[in-house]
Amino acid sequence: MKPALLFLLPIVALNSMAEDVAPCAQVSDLTNAIQCIQKNEPAFTTALHGEREATQLESSAYRLINPEFQFDVIDGKSGGDVQREANAAMLFTLELGGKRGARAKVLSGEGLNLQADAFEQQMLALSELGGALLRLNQLARERAVLQESSDTFRRVVRLFKSRGQLPPDQKVGLNAFELILLNYDQKLLTVEAELLRIQMRTEKLFGVKAKGQPLDVSKFLPDIKRASQSLESWLSRTPEMLRLRADQTKAEGEFAMARADVWPDLKVGPAIRQTTSGPFKYQSYGVSVSFQLPLLSWNGSLRESRELTQNRVRSKTKWENQDIRSQYVSTLSQLEKISKLLMETPTESEINRKHLSSENLFDRGLVGRALMIEAHRSIVDYYETKHALERRFLEDSLKIQTLAKVGNAEVTK
Repeated sequence: MKPALLFLLPIVALNSMAEDVAPCAQVSDLTNAIQCIQKNEPAFTTALHGEREATQLESSAYRLINPEFQFDVIDGKSGGDVQREANAAMLFTLELGGKRGARAKVLSGEGLNLQADAFEQQMLALSELGGALLRLNQLARERAVLQESSDTFRRVVRLFKSRGQLPPDQKVGLNAFELILLNYDQKLLTVEAELLRIQMRTEKLFGVKAKGQPLDVSKFLPDIKRASQSLESWLSRTPEMLRLRADQTKAEGEFAMARADVWPDLKVGPAIRQTTSGPFKYQSYGVSVSFQLPLLSWNGSLRESRELTQNRVRSKTKWENQDIRSQYVSTLSQLEKISKLLMETPTESEINRKHLSSENLFDRGLVGRALMIEAHRSIVDYYETKHALERRFLEDSLKIQTLAKVGNAEVTK
């Protein structure tokens, strides 16, 4: 074997190993890709425990406070005899006034925010990675369309320049094609840069040779009718509603804490005293009790502030609740409309056939330059609009499906 081939073997081996390590390298469509992401992407799997995070945080409010040990010694002499007194006490704190319950309510509000964060992280992992695989497919098509347009305009520019002296209308046409050519080349650079970025983003999960996957609308379209009927069962689990409830719960908990702070904490526990007077020693046992006396402050300002905040947040929650509801009703309606638009769009082969027919008419001189430029602009705009709708549809569909699935499961229970 030649030395050059021996040198290349480790590189080939490393590439093949990297491809084998990628857990989702063999996915056959976008549906399988989403399922593979749910099983293998840490950003998704670690975000499945949002409720547990919230529960453990709330439970921490009921923790017991460690006991407090007190010890003091007073030493002296009287008439030449040693006089010493030593006191020791173990004090246990008892929280009064419902402090633990109020603290649990505040932490419950923070837990709702944790649940919202966890759900958004799940959706971000699915929409970003699943959307990246879809975007790879879209970018390949956009690059092909832009490259074809750029090549066509270059061909026209070369044709005009080869004719020498041009009449005024053709000079204007040449200038137009030269100006618009730069715009298409810039779009092409942007697409290639995005393509490289997404390839690097998907490399770990889908391998270095990851291929884009098209969107099959029928496989991702949720049951709109069923989702609408079960709206109340899953709406409360949306991140928007969770954050709204978190604000209200936290405000109520902080008001409860302000009221509970009026009550002093009681510290109580066994106490021992040892007294030495010359040759005599005495030991005494008893109970030590300690608590604050609310003589200087009743915390009225803070309680009033917390109460005003609670009332304000309650009012805010009522009208924002309706806004969130209407937002998701609109999302369901838009999903259905977008799905119909995408399913009614012409096929790629049909678009290519019509585009080639338009170019043929231009080459035969049957249509003007303006129509030719507009034809290319239209096809680029078409794919950009269609692809934007596909990405929006995928993101909203994944979100609604996840929410509706959990909601229906709870109703079944």
